[in-house]
Amino acid sequence: MKRVVCRLQEEKGTGLVEFALMATVLAFLLFGIWDFGRVLDARIVATNAAREAARYGAVYGADQDLSQAEVVSQAQQKATEYLQTGLGTRTDIRPYSVSDIVVQFPNGRLVGEPVQVSVDLKVDVWPFMRQFFGGADVATIRGAASIRI
Repeated sequence: MKRVVCRLQEEKGTGLVEFALMATVLAFLLFGIWDFGRVLDARIVATNAAREAARYGAVYGADQDLSQAEVVSQAQQKATEYLQTGLGTRTDIRPYSVSDIVVQFPNGRLVGEPVQVSVDLKVDVWPFMRQFFGGADVATIRGAASIRI
């Protein structure tokens, strides 16, 4: 009986050590999920912004009263408005401009032909994650959409 009591006394504090080891792993996993969620959210917003611009291009693309430059400019404006609303005041997104929004009519502005839009965003990656996984300071995210006119 004395052996069992002595053995239990020797293992005192092992639970705390095990918790400290597991808490580190769990914290790392939690921050990884959080960082991935931020990047995924930026991708979803970029894709939706591209979809809004493509929708505008599809509706007004065949309108011959508007020049192609006017349609492209208005589609880029729609995407910019969506990005401003969707991203809000996030500080992890690098500043973007109209040049990051590409609107194309690859086969002309004819009914049945596609309008293709891509939106590029740059998202800051947390330094904590970069230390373990490597890579750049910034992840480039592309959202794309294609809709027929």
